[in-house]
Amino acid sequence: WHITQVCDLHCKHCYDRSDRSPLTLPQAVRVLDDLYAFCKDRRVRGAISFTGGNPLLHPQFIEIYRSAVDRGFGTAILGNPASREKIEEITGVQKPVFFQVSLEGLREHNDSIRGTGHFDRIMTFLDVLRGLDVYSMVMLTLTRDNMDQVIPLAEVLRGKTDVFHFNRLALFGEGANLALPDRTRYRKFLED
Repeated sequence: WHITQVCDLHCKHCYDRSDRSPLTLPQAVRVLDDLYAFCKDRRVRGAISFTGGNPLLHPQFIEIYRSAVDRGFGTAILGNPASREKIEEITGVQKPVFFQVSLEGLREHNDSIRGTGHFDRIMTFLDVLRGLDVYSMVMLTLTRDNMDQVIPLAEVLRGKTDVFHFNRLALFGEGANLALPDRTRYRKFLED
């Protein structure tokens, strides 16, 4: 659930830099009530993955998160590193099913895409998540320029995260300025 455009990064492949206003708390509560009614009517339990921008930067994130939990929803977060105190506040409401962060390759390449120091902040944050027993996921956006770094990055992440996966680049927004791997090289990569 994309609750805000606000982000503390300026990634070179960002797919959405539009200037939409964040949801207000009353708007968010209406959406949650609608989803709750929908799920109840169908006798299913809903789950919400909070994203954005960086959902943790929404000024009322914890209130929206708590409102989701109060309605019985499972929760997950796709965001950027946060302080241990912030994650403790979140887990005090409900431990998310997972917290997903992104890396775009090894330190030099990642930081050229996401900003200087981002790689090291992610590594430290993964330790915070592990220390608080929060299931962690690392996602990479696969491009022609980082495909050779996926396997070495997986080795760096071994024991630091629960899941490492990748998605192919979306060629819109700022991502239109980057290149997809060619088909032959991509097939070889998948085989490896």
